[in-house]
Amino acid sequence: MTKTQTIYNLAQCVADELPDMFLKKCPGVGNNFTNLYMYRLNETAVNALGKYYAEQKICEPTVECVDSYVPEESTIIEVELSLYNVHTNLDRDMSAGANLSCR
Repeated sequence: MTKTQTIYNLAQCVADELPDMFLKKCPGVGNNFTNLYMYRLNETAVNALGKYYAEQKICEPTVECVDSYVPEESTIIEVELSLYNVHTNLDRDMSAGANLSCR
């Protein structure tokens, strides 16, 4: 199994462990829940893979980070928990990883 597949599977396992994972949350509560989810996912991934792949800045001129970057597999992983919102971070986060030649 690749590291990317491992992180994907761990993301689902962490989601399955959290009650109310897929219920819409109000501002503040949603942010806190997202922080909890990402903390647990990153902690679980480090334990499983032995390396921290989360919050990687892949292009120095920008300040944006991607949720995870697995350089050995040339793979960016973005977690978006609020696709029902009009303004998500997904497009911004994807643009942060659009030019891998920076790295």
